[in-house]
Formats: sequence, C-alpha cells, structure tokens
Amino acid sequence: MSRVKFRVSIAVFAVMIFASSASAGLGDLIWGTTKSIAKELAWSIAKDIAVETWDNFTSTNEQLLFKYSARGNASGVRSCISKGVDVNMQDREGRTAIFYAAYSGSLATVQVLIDAGTDVRIEDKLGKRARDYTDKPEIIDALYSARTCCGKIKDNKWWVIGIIVVLFLMIVGAGAKK
Repeated sequence: MSRVKFRVSIAVFAVMIFASSASAGLGDLIWGTTKSIAKELAWSIAKDIAVETWDNFTSTNEQLLFKYSARGNASGVRSCISKGVDVNMQDREGRTAIFYAAYSGSLATVQVLIDAGTDVRIEDKLGKRARDYTDKPEIIDALYSARTCCGKIKDNKWWVIGIIVVLFLMIVGAGAKK
C-alpha cells in the first residue's frame, strides 16, 4: 500500500472518531462523507492488490479463476475450468489458483483444482508451495496425496521410464541366452 493511501486511511479513521463524538447533525454529515471516502479508499486498495498480482492475465476467465479460488467458490472454479482456463497459470508472484484455494480453506475448491490436473509441486517466488499456505490437515493431505498418487504419471515418469528400460533389457538379455 502506498504511503499516501496509508495517510489517507489514518485521516479517515481520525474523522470517524471525531464524528462519533461530535453533535448528532454534524456527526451524521461527517459520518456519511467518511463512509464514502473509506469505501472509495478500500476499493482503490483492493484494485491495486489485484493489479499487482493478476495484471498479466489476458482474459477475464483467468482472473475469475483466481478470484473464485481465493473465495473458495468450487462451482465458480469448475465453470472457469470448463471454459478452458489453464489451472497452472501463475500470477506475478508465481502462485497458481491452488495457492489461493488452499489459503481460502475450501477443501472442495482444492479438490476441483486437483481433479483438473493442477500441479501441486509448483513453487512461488518465495519458494513456497500451496501446502505452505494452509494449516488445515485435510487440505494438506489432499495436496500431498495428489502429489504422490500413483495415477499421476507426470510425478512418476522417471520411475516408469526406468522400469520400462529394465524390463526391456531383461527381455533382450533373456532372448540372447537361447
């Protein structure tokens, strides 16, 4: 948050305190003005935060995926995925939608993203993964099992390739002895 916005928010807070102790008529006038200023300030700050992290997205659906994930809205996330949004797209901080879903605490949203094939091994610019943004054991378990599930070939591709090579060499070696 910029220094100017911080000073304005302090000024708004001071006016609110003054308005509560002033006379009723003057207090109502000041309170109404203060509420509208505070509302505009809050909207401005929220807009700045969204622009800082999500401004590299090219479509509204991509922005909605992150918004729904942050709010824990599983049906909204499902809707964005059905429109073809990449679940592994990263914001400026390197976070994907699964980071925001984990932080929101919504197991249903996390599961929708996992089922859509999100990569839970992605790290943000701080070196953290989605599991580092939650303290809920059920979400941590879901993220862990998605990472280690034998059905996820991309997690185990080197093991699979190694087994295939060993089996091939065993077959070739057995055929050579005859």
